[in-house]
Amino acid sequence: MDAETVRKDKIGFVFQDYYLIDHLTSCQNVMLPGLMGDCLGVRKIEKKAKELMSSLNVSHLFDRYPNALSGGEKQRVCIARAFFKSPEIILADEPTGSLDAKNSDIVIRLLINTAKAQGTTLVLATHSKNVAQKNAESTYS
Repeated sequence: MDAETVRKDKIGFVFQDYYLIDHLTSCQNVMLPGLMGDCLGVRKIEKKAKELMSSLNVSHLFDRYPNALSGGEKQRVCIARAFFKSPEIILADEPTGSLDAKNSDIVIRLLINTAKAQGTTLVLATHSKNVAQKNAESTYS
């Protein structure tokens, strides 16, 4: 397996800055990994995207565009997108860096719970000692 395939199929990414495509709805943004090379068919891809969004409590945002979402909502949409291909590893770079304390706690809990539910390894980089101390199984500095 080449490096591109590993990156595309085995690793999910969650960034601090979201990287949502503005002219696509939230659901379409979550569907993107499934539309890149898979043969599932659009209906199955959309169904999976909606299931992921529901599990992250953003099912009410299916048809909303990124500019109509709060920071916490954008981050949950990004988490759904990262988990779309059921990756072996999620790399989360400061996923709560631009969120308030309440949304930070919500996003971290959802990220950890989704990783556990899918059997995915979660590697989370943060500058927040609070996030690290409350949630990490292992920490490195």
